[in-house]
Amino acid sequence: MIYLQEDKGYSSSDIRLIERDFDRLPRYSIWITFEDESFVRYQYIEKRNNIEQQTYEINEESVDGSGKLMKETDINPNNLLHFDSPKAVERRY
Repeated sequence: MIYLQEDKGYSSSDIRLIERDFDRLPRYSIWITFEDESFVRYQYIEKRNNIEQQTYEINEESVDGSGKLMKETDINPNNLLHFDSPKAVERRY
């Protein structure tokens, strides 16, 4: 959270949900869902004392404006508001 606030300029009100991921030890990983983009969550990892955005995925049961259930293939990463890492090309399926 400190990284997002101090380095990226987000406030706590910008963040809807923070989820820890312990499956990928020894790296520390968290998933962030933002208030203004609640249909997607972003993974951030600590790597060599740096934090970087690793990937993103569609939240379960996310719907688009017409009420249609969204899929990964419905998303263009260039249109995501918080997508900032060129490394996030290998998405989790």
